[in-house]
Amino acid sequence: MSRSFGVSRHKSILTLSFLFFVFLLCCYSADFFQTNNEKTAQRTLVRKPRTAGEFLRRQFGEPHNVVNGELVYSVGGVIVRCSDKVLEESSLNIGSNFLGKLGQKWRRRSSSTAPEGVDFAPVSRATQNLKVRRDIRTLTKAERNELRDAFLKLKNEGNPFTGVTYDTFNRLHDADDMMLYGHMAPSFLPWHRYFVYLMELQLQNLTGNPNLTIPYWDFIEDSGLTSVFRADFMGGNGIGNSSTIAARIAEAHGVADVNSPVLDGPFAYHKGKWNCSEGPLVPFLRRDFGFVEFSPTLPDRSQLAQCMHLNIYDIFPFDAHSDKNISFRACVEGWASVYGEQDFLHNRVHAYIGGNMREIRSSSTDPVFYLVHANVDRIFASWQRIYGMDKYEPTYRIDRGYMALDEYLRLLSPPRTVRQLLNYEDLGYTYDRFIELDDLVK
Repeated sequence: MSRSFGVSRHKSILTLSFLFFVFLLCCYSADFFQTNNEKTAQRTLVRKPRTAGEFLRRQFGEPHNVVNGELVYSVGGVIVRCSDKVLEESSLNIGSNFLGKLGQKWRRRSSSTAPEGVDFAPVSRATQNLKVRRDIRTLTKAERNELRDAFLKLKNEGNPFTGVTYDTFNRLHDADDMMLYGHMAPSFLPWHRYFVYLMELQLQNLTGNPNLTIPYWDFIEDSGLTSVFRADFMGGNGIGNSSTIAARIAEAHGVADVNSPVLDGPFAYHKGKWNCSEGPLVPFLRRDFGFVEFSPTLPDRSQLAQCMHLNIYDIFPFDAHSDKNISFRACVEGWASVYGEQDFLHNRVHAYIGGNMREIRSSSTDPVFYLVHANVDRIFASWQRIYGMDKYEPTYRIDRGYMALDEYLRLLSPPRTVRQLLNYEDLGYTYDRFIELDDLVK
């Protein structure tokens, strides 16, 4: 009987072992198929769009309007427009003089191979004197005037040493590629870091002042506007369309709607020094503070705190729909994810200022753009100091392209990878003040 019991017990153990093995196999199979289904779904979602229009349709559905063949979307308080042409058909180039001796002709590339003859090694920080970007409130009148006059000279005369003008940068920011590689993407922050840096180099070269830097406008702590929007610096708010003077200007220039032109300061159109006609809209520099219902005020400290407490740079699907409660990049960039949602942080600043700044394709025509993005870069740099200078996602290439760590960013020259732009000190600058978590109330 004991032998029978032993055999029975042995069979029971074998049966249980077999059932346990089957259970593990089922779990593994379910996990295997689920994982592969998820991977397939991700590959489908991030398949490289053939056009900027295709990408925007994925993000926001059908356009709200079509104007002159361009798709127009109103996302929160921000206006996005682009053509629906196949991207490979466009031919925007940066000439060999873009950065003088450093420059090299750079056509759009589909590979991640760097062109020959460009030195990518960063300047050794041990022997480097870092230039300091300062809070706009700390600049002297002479320093403000130097920056203002440099913008005006680059706009109206160009840089004789490099052949670059202010509008060279506008054409870059206006390109359809920007819908895919410079916005709604992990590369948003490093791309704009490099964009502002290249403008800074042009201003230094043009003025002969190697220590000139683009100051930042701390739109969280300095929301009173007076340090930036003053008649002797960036000019003020636009004048409403109903005003008599605005109507007369519109009539004199043959346009039906002035759209709140800026009438004071050196960048006012009627003074003949600042023509925005290369953009998709009227030639006037326009602003309309707080007009957009989705951005009635500038962002506050609570929005900044929400972003600064996130320790993940970005998450799938790596676009406008990345969760702002998890992704630092998505939180800072600030796209409204559903209709009726208010804009967040960076997008909220653009929409609040309104006018040219409200639309991606014309935003860089307002020189305030560079002060805003210097501060966005300061927020990025502050976050990096807390969580790590090399923290970035995705580390691998996704089908949308041009945003993984070792891929070269589109449009800008000399070409740089994301990795080469993560440490701002490698570009030779720092900030006078960084954001600390202890300074924020979550």
